[in-house]
Amino acid sequence: MSQNKVLKRNEVPIEQTWDTTTIFKDDEAFEASFKDLEAKLPTVSQFQGKLAESATTLKAALQLREELSLQFSHLYIYAHLNSDVDTANSHYRGLELRARGLGAKLSSAFAYFDTELHQSDEALIKS
Repeated sequence: MSQNKVLKRNEVPIEQTWDTTTIFKDDEAFEASFKDLEAKLPTVSQFQGKLAESATTLKAALQLREELSLQFSHLYIYAHLNSDVDTANSHYRGLELRARGLGAKLSSAFAYFDTELHQSDEALIKS
C-alpha cells in the first residue's frame, strides 16, 4: 500500500493548476484594476435619486452597475482562486480579504439602487 504525499504548491505540475493569468496577467494587473474600481465608486452616487428621470438615465445606471460588478467579479475570483491554491500564502489571503472589502464598498455604494428601481414607474422601466 502506498502513501499519498500531499504536494506543496510549487511541486504540483502546472497543467494541474488554475490558470489565473486568464483573469489578470499578474498581481500588478490585479492591483491596477483594484485601484481603478476604487476610483470609480464615487460615480455610483451620480444616479441616486435620478433612476426614474428617464430611460436614458436608467440605462446608464444599469450599465454602470453591470460594468463595476463584472470588474469586481474578476478581482474577487482572481484573489479567491489564488488564495485557495495555498491557504498558507498570506499574500493571496490578503488580496482576497481586500477584494471582499471592496465588494462591501461596492454593495454599499449601490444600496439605494434596488429600492429606487422598485419605486420607479413600470412604464419607464419597460421603455
